[in-house]
Amino acid sequence: MAKREFLWVKSKSFTGWRCGACGWVRLIPRLGTSAEAEKEDAKAAFDKHKCKANPLKRKPREDFSQAAARIVKEVTKS
Repeated sequence: MAKREFLWVKSKSFTGWRCGACGWVRLIPRLGTSAEAEKEDAKAAFDKHKCKANPLKRKPREDFSQAAARIVKEVTKS
């Protein structure tokens, strides 16, 4: 299971904050607000959000330890 953490993401299709465990997102800062104030607002919203209310639209990628555990389990089945 993915870890609930406050992440900054910058890609071709999205720039802003997201939760590492669910589909919660907050877009890039609005014009006219300082980056630090916007980050604080986004962090406050992140702290209040409920992961169950924001399901992922796609399966999250495995991190290295998850992939290693899955491979070891598959190999040791035989």
